[in-house]
Amino acid sequence: MAGASQARRRRRRIIVGVVIAVVVVALVGAGVLLRPTRSSASSYLTSTVQRADVASTVAASGSLVDQYTYSVAAGETPVLTELAGIATGASGSSTTSTSSTSGSGGSGASTSGASASGTAASGAASGSSSSSGGSGGYTTRSIAVTLGEKVAKDAKIAVARDSDGTDHTVKAPVAGHVRSLTTAVGASASSVATIGAGSALVSIDVDENRIGAVRADQTVALTLGSGGATFTGTVRQIAQLPDGSSGVQQYQVLVTPDSIPTGSRIGMTVTASIEIDSRQDVLTVPAGAVTTSQGRPAVRVLDAKGALHTVRVETGLVGDSAVEIVDGLTVGQRVVTGGTGTVPAASTVQRPPAG
Repeated sequence: MAGASQARRRRRRIIVGVVIAVVVVALVGAGVLLRPTRSSASSYLTSTVQRADVASTVAASGSLVDQYTYSVAAGETPVLTELAGIATGASGSSTTSTSSTSGSGGSGASTSGASASGTAASGAASGSSSSSGGSGGYTTRSIAVTLGEKVAKDAKIAVARDSDGTDHTVKAPVAGHVRSLTTAVGASASSVATIGAGSALVSIDVDENRIGAVRADQTVALTLGSGGATFTGTVRQIAQLPDGSSGVQQYQVLVTPDSIPTGSRIGMTVTASIEIDSRQDVLTVPAGAVTTSQGRPAVRVLDAKGALHTVRVETGLVGDSAVEIVDGLTVGQRVVTGGTGTVPAASTVQRPPAG
């Protein structure tokens, strides 16, 4: 009996051993056993270190504006109502000057907004009078211009008749374009037209937290409307006082465009990108690739075998979408910009070579 029992136990051990062997062989064949576990490089979003240009910009928006905007009325001195799109607060009043008031300001495109505005305003207001009475007693007899028409200084805009039955010619105070007609034949000539004069400018608003980086003569990339024509310009003037009417302190920045796209109109929306700083043909990585290691800039690099290493780097200009790498990386290395993989505990920290 004892011998039979031992034989059965041996048979069971043999059967169990055979089953285990079969399972192991199957698992090995399936690659579950005897294959080392490693992080998959495909679980990471990567990019390649390359040489490229890097730029840091300030984004803003605004519109096309006239350098000067005058309101013209019969029997009144023309009033500078807007300076580069900003209302001056002047509304005009009845004076003893006629509508043929002349002025030399507003036509010089090379003057700065601040200094030119004073010249334009004082020039337009310096005309002499040949008749008396306010514009309230004038009636429009005829209109000699059309909307958008380019007019010379002293060009006839309209004819208005005063309460005494005398006709007076309303003239353009400066050379410019007729932006609006605010009267009609038979109507009051208390307001006849607005004239846009001087250069066409781009007026943009920059938030207070970025205005400190903006300087005169910086290059500006401009886009007309939503996805419209693109053009370039240069920062011309930066306001010293903010406008907080929107709830956010913003500063007006005037841009002189290099050219105006065909079909542009005053008042059209413009988006702007002011180039604050740039580097050309430098070593770069995407901004998302730069992290920190022990308080210093670092980049995670995948080597040829898929192993992940944290490499400390020296950075230069931090641009809008890329970062300049001064030391620590070479062209062609793969850097991690994101992903779902887990960083292996055995990853190493490499330092830039001593320079």
